[in-house]
Amino acid sequence: MTGTIQTLTDEIDEVEAEEASEKALIAFLDERFQRCGLNADWCCSAWHMGAGEANVTDGELYAVDTEDGCFAITRRWFADDDRSVDLVWAGPAEVLAWLQREGF
Repeated sequence: MTGTIQTLTDEIDEVEAEEASEKALIAFLDERFQRCGLNADWCCSAWHMGAGEANVTDGELYAVDTEDGCFAITRRWFADDDRSVDLVWAGPAEVLAWLQREGF
């Protein structure tokens, strides 16, 4: 019984840590970048990280909530058949660390 309780406690701690990481990443993104998701261009939460116009300027960076427990940092081209290239696809803690390491 003690092992089962410990396993449940560990799982709860893991979920709480993941939720805290996601909240920290979203706070970081909201503080520094323009939200541009959940509209006609994006079906998920997204943040424009570039200097040009969001959802228009080719080659700009975006942070995207992939809605599977991960976030992506992607470079997107709208004029080129809406092509994108993912630079990072990881959990929120890893994406936040990447952004900080890259100087965002």
